[in-house]
Amino acid sequence: MNNLLETEYIHLLKKLFEKHRYVALITKDIETFNVDLILWKGTRKYIIQIIKGANAVDIRKVQQVAVNIKTYSADGAMIITNQSFTPSAKKFSSLNHILLIDHDELINMMQDENKKFVFQTALYLSQHK
Repeated sequence: MNNLLETEYIHLLKKLFEKHRYVALITKDIETFNVDLILWKGTRKYIIQIIKGANAVDIRKVQQVAVNIKTYSADGAMIITNQSFTPSAKKFSSLNHILLIDHDELINMMQDENKKFVFQTALYLSQHK
């Protein structure tokens, strides 16, 4: 993805989260490059990482995002990808408050006005097992 398309994509996501009443900051604007967006809703803080590539997102990428949760003192994270996720990535993410969104799910969220972004918490995990 070239830089123009990447920038447009990040701005589109920013608007989407703001529509869902998050305060969204594009991190490239403040020269922080290890996450793409930082979101706030009330006192809760979340980080968003966009991962593009030809292969499924593996556990190593999810582990990097888990480290960033601690670095940013975030309450959770979301990984958005144009690919799928490996089984080990899915399992690790569920243990580390990381929501995994593939391209199809993101499109569904954009089209459904009533769909809410639910970040993984202990309550979320107990309701969705």
